[in-house]
Amino acid sequence: MGENSLKSSVRPSFKSQLNESIDQVKEKLGRNVKIHNWNILFVSRFLESLGIQLGQERTQKLVTAYDDVFAENTKLFPDARYVLNFLKKKGVRMGVVIDGPSRRERKIIKKLGLIKYFSAVAISEEIGQNKFSNLPLKTALKAIGRRPQETMVVGDRIDKDIIHANKLGCISVKLERHGGRYANRRHKKADEKPKYVIANLKEL
Repeated sequence: MGENSLKSSVRPSFKSQLNESIDQVKEKLGRNVKIHNWNILFVSRFLESLGIQLGQERTQKLVTAYDDVFAENTKLFPDARYVLNFLKKKGVRMGVVIDGPSRRERKIIKKLGLIKYFSAVAISEEIGQNKFSNLPLKTALKAIGRRPQETMVVGDRIDKDIIHANKLGCISVKLERHGGRYANRRHKKADEKPKYVIANLKEL
């Protein structure tokens, strides 16, 4: 979320340098499970590449301001509210697993009025590991009180959603929205293959 939203808000003349900074951070830190806000790392490296020295405190304020604007402009896909209401009326216990800093993600949940739908909210910063590990999903499973084989996990990323759902024994569902960020990414190994593939949430 942070990476692509950050790219879209930067002028074209800076995009190549921003992309290079992002690639450098990813190459260095890879699948580090302890990182919860990649934006601060991307921005810090980007400013460094431009020769701008804001200092840690001012850089943090810059990223916090960006996160606030991002949260205020976040919207649900049209099918999401419908499906959430439908499942809630059916008595389905639901949880949400999120990568990101607690402050930003809690703000988004509050702004969109989502807390009433979920029996579990697992945010990586609050748990201590991001979705490159299976701890956030395990935490959500424990909170909703369901066994893995009774639980359907819906996500758009193979490396953060589907692989952990499969390894824990859940029913994995890959969401491939038209034009979605990860829609064209396919599994390469057996444990990455989703049980089901859907194009929108109503297919559930």
